[in-house]
Amino acid sequence: MQSSLPTTLWRHRSLVLELVKREFSSQYRGSFGGIFWSLVHPLFLLTIYIIAFGVIFKSRWNNAGSAADYAFMLFAGLIIFNAFSEVLNKSPLLIARNPNFVKKVVFPLGTLCTNTAAM
Repeated sequence: MQSSLPTTLWRHRSLVLELVKREFSSQYRGSFGGIFWSLVHPLFLLTIYIIAFGVIFKSRWNNAGSAADYAFMLFAGLIIFNAFSEVLNKSPLLIARNPNFVKKVVFPLGTLCTNTAAM
């Protein structure tokens, strides 16, 4: 019987945590701003979006609320979108960049995202 993905990920959380640590350290190694850039970039985009849509075009959510309310809703949407985008873009290459994990005999294959319909 095959266990569910959340159960498998929880059981092998140390491996998942190690892959996440390696990805973060390799992503910001040698960059100009380092991990600070991952915080500044969304704030910079938020500032541009607020100026463009909140001040110039005077966009509001359901025609109610102030510019600050619009900024908070926009920022929440940016956080969710950026997190989802990063996961979808980086996850397929995570295992390909670390072939030494997959080559081990005891590698838990349940942690890989696979198409279960094809099995």
